[in-house]
Amino acid sequence: MPARSTKLPELLRSLEEGTLLLTPDAAAAASWRRLHDDAQRQAGKQLWQPANILCWNEWLRRLHTELVVAGHEERILLNAAQEHSLWREVVLADPEHSLLAPADSLAELAFDGFRTASAWQVETNLRHTAVTHDARRFAAWVEHFQRMTSRDHLLPGAQLERALVERLRQHHVPLLKRILLLGFDEVLPAQVHLLDAFASAGTRVVELAYDHARPVAHSATVLPDETKELRFGLRWLRHYLDAHPGHHAAIVVPDLQEIAPTLEPLLGEIFAPWIQDVAAENTIVPWQNDIASPLRNNLMVRSAIDLLAWVLGPLSLQRLSALLTSPYTGLAPDPDAAARFDAFVIQPCMLLRPEMTLFFAQQLAREKPQHAAIAEWLYKLHQFAMETAALPPRRSFAQWTDTLWLLLKTASWADARPLDAQETEVREAFASVVDQMATLDFQPQRVTLTEFAREFERQLGATATPTHTAANIHIMTPEAAASQVFDALLFLRATDDKLPSPLRAHPLIDRNLQRAHGMPGTDGSLDLQRAQRLFAKLLQAAPTALFTTAAESPQAKLRPSPFLSTIPEVAACTLLPPEQRDETVQLESFADIEPLPLLPSPQVRGGARVLKQQAACGFLAFAELRLGGHDIESGDAGFNAIDSGNVLHEALEEFWRETKSQAELLAMDQQQRHQAIVDAVDKALQRYRTQDRWDVAYLALYRERMISLLHAWMPFELERGPFTVIAFEEKTTASIGPLELTLRMDRIDRVRDNGMVYIDYKTGASATPSSWAGDRPEEPQLPLYALQGEVAQLSGLAFARLRAGEQMQYQGWAIEDGILPEKGSTTVDFEDHVAAWKDALTNLAHQFADGRAEVAPKDPTVNCKHCAQRLLCRVNIDALLQHVEESEEASHG
Repeated sequence: MPARSTKLPELLRSLEEGTLLLTPDAAAAASWRRLHDDAQRQAGKQLWQPANILCWNEWLRRLHTELVVAGHEERILLNAAQEHSLWREVVLADPEHSLLAPADSLAELAFDGFRTASAWQVETNLRHTAVTHDARRFAAWVEHFQRMTSRDHLLPGAQLERALVERLRQHHVPLLKRILLLGFDEVLPAQVHLLDAFASAGTRVVELAYDHARPVAHSATVLPDETKELRFGLRWLRHYLDAHPGHHAAIVVPDLQEIAPTLEPLLGEIFAPWIQDVAAENTIVPWQNDIASPLRNNLMVRSAIDLLAWVLGPLSLQRLSALLTSPYTGLAPDPDAAARFDAFVIQPCMLLRPEMTLFFAQQLAREKPQHAAIAEWLYKLHQFAMETAALPPRRSFAQWTDTLWLLLKTASWADARPLDAQETEVREAFASVVDQMATLDFQPQRVTLTEFAREFERQLGATATPTHTAANIHIMTPEAAASQVFDALLFLRATDDKLPSPLRAHPLIDRNLQRAHGMPGTDGSLDLQRAQRLFAKLLQAAPTALFTTAAESPQAKLRPSPFLSTIPEVAACTLLPPEQRDETVQLESFADIEPLPLLPSPQVRGGARVLKQQAACGFLAFAELRLGGHDIESGDAGFNAIDSGNVLHEALEEFWRETKSQAELLAMDQQQRHQAIVDAVDKALQRYRTQDRWDVAYLALYRERMISLLHAWMPFELERGPFTVIAFEEKTTASIGPLELTLRMDRIDRVRDNGMVYIDYKTGASATPSSWAGDRPEEPQLPLYALQGEVAQLSGLAFARLRAGEQMQYQGWAIEDGILPEKGSTTVDFEDHVAAWKDALTNLAHQFADGRAEVAPKDPTVNCKHCAQRLLCRVNIDALLQHVEESEEASHG
């Protein structure tokens, strides 16, 4: 039917007479209702009758509800979740389905295919036109689906037009005086069938084309590249809206997913600069994304999904971190405490897999008094999980729905603070999906909670997140924009590969059947006509419009769409004044001569690490040990290097606590030595708790590895001269310069003539006696320990390098041969070395106490590589390394 042009006043008068206005989708209906309400306000009205404006599907469902209430329809109208459930059942009944794709994906594709076939009224022709294997299989699925719905008195949504035509002919559907169609790009055969039935019954059906009745200002422009195009387009729209307060605009994007990472930051910068401030409370933005993301991706909804997943089993540390710090749970009133618990308790945990059970997290919280509130919250969740596990394993969807609501109540979900308007809409949409889950009991079935959770998350993924309806900027597809009306329109990326958008035939319906009925994607000339109609409607959607393209992308040269040939091309500089750059802030220079405050006490935490960090880089020591800046530890799968070192130290401590000397070690037979090693390793590992059998298996494997390592180490102990272990993990206080440091020595041995050997266990390969030398020793712990006793008693210093392979050995210095194994040891006179160490370490202690915090890494290639303070020191590491290379070349030249 030809579309009749109409202006806003005429359209509003028609609505006041009780005419029904139909739009193709809900967004278009909301847009026209807004226009109607704005006109009533401008007319000075305070109360008015809501406009009778509905989208097509909403109108059909209202008519069906009226028929049910009047007793003229007994069939159950299926919702999307119910239809998907039936289609999944159909797919699973096909023995070949597993060879094609996952059942849910096939069910969704079949659902869409049946909806398409019904809209074009070809569903009865699928069988005899099918020539391909996929088309024949789909035809069989449709027949199976129709038998099921007919048997159980069910009405698919795709068949609603056909059902209403039948009831209309039986005079059961109330007639309308007039139906207006507005914004339809193409009225499909099933819609035409129903509208013709209304027309035959006496209803006047009119298709309208909206006329703004305002001067048209359409233009196109080309920018050098895609980044400049986006920025220019958004600036143009901001300039327009600043000049026209209260106007509504559309940003039309053919490929939002592709450009979203670039578009979103620019939207914030140009239209909502206040959200750049992390302390800003107002996060409401003036745009809404009508190309809505799934409800499943919303942060509030995500926290509910994670709660249910955690009740079912371990949760990944990434999801657990998001849940603990979510503003939508019972932990939200004290977000700092939740963040600390996550950063300093959860993340550093030793885990075989980067995930954690609810019970294990509760145990961790109970061990820390400062996390009592978190422990209580976790306890409630764990109790709920235990009670849920005691329920019958298979229950109805409605029963699991009640369980889900009880879980969310237990977790105080979305209840910690008042929700804003957008959050309220999201919660209502979430509740609607939960209620829809209960409707899956339309068939008698029982499911597990895991199956319920899987279907629940699928439905959340199939539901769009509600949009911010108060925004005056709408981001949408060309198809959505063509059915609405705006004051201004910005079309981005209007290139020949995106405008028109390519149409594709449905993969399950025979292509010849689709071509015979003129369905999209099967006939190039018809597709071109569709694209031309769509573009014409886009031009009608707003009196002011700008189409932008880029001259090139990083991949290729670009060309404007041929559709833009009728649009005047204008130079960008004539559309918008040059961008005003922010004024350059003049830097104020000042002399940093204020002395740092004195240390509050000579007793400094950190032990020998204070001197080690000061030797590596003064700024590193200052930032970490005086400012307290350090990296947050992250949980690793299994033992990290620190965990492994701790286990090794504890196992050796337990071994020598029982064995005591080399003589006792020699007196053991092979079985006794093995048992002593096993006992020591078991004691070292007993404090590590496990979550499941995977962790048990991991610890068993690690236990065998540690036992093998200690067995391999024992020959190196036997190659030494006689010794007695007199101390392990010895804790003492060392005075060095102005500092008092607490030291913990791994092991002290007594050797001949009451001499002392200090031993430091190492699992790495880098520690050698050369790291004790110079003004900035890399490993100052052993030299510092040597300064605490009499030089005459100092018989040896050594690294015990317990590292599998050829690098396993003692490395150190002794006053004479036989104290340490011959390989890896050197004979020295300690008196000169002790004097040099005292000078070097005392100097480092004074530097730290005096606040000497120069950024001066001893070896940038080592000290800067994994430094956690790079963000603070802001040194250009590349330039620093280049300087080191140039210095080395000069020294060799």
